[in-house]
Amino acid sequence: MATRNIPRKNVIGERMKESRLNRAFKVTQEDLSSLLEAYGVTLTQASISKIEAGGRPVYDFELKAIGAALAVRVGWLMDEEEL
Repeated sequence: MATRNIPRKNVIGERMKESRLNRAFKVTQEDLSSLLEAYGVTLTQASISKIEAGGRPVYDFELKAIGAALAVRVGWLMDEEEL
């Protein structure tokens, strides 16, 4: 069976995971889900996992909320700038 090269559906997944895990107090996917609710965004742990794996696209309003919840710039999440 041939392996298909499936394109990523977002560019923020790796940086999102990096931001969650590279802090003094790690933020779990469940923690992030709760934090996002404060910004009016509902993402389940499963959705966050799919985003981090590149398998789910991210809407612009979700991107802004993720950046705010993780205290990182949207440009950094988009891999357009350094932290």
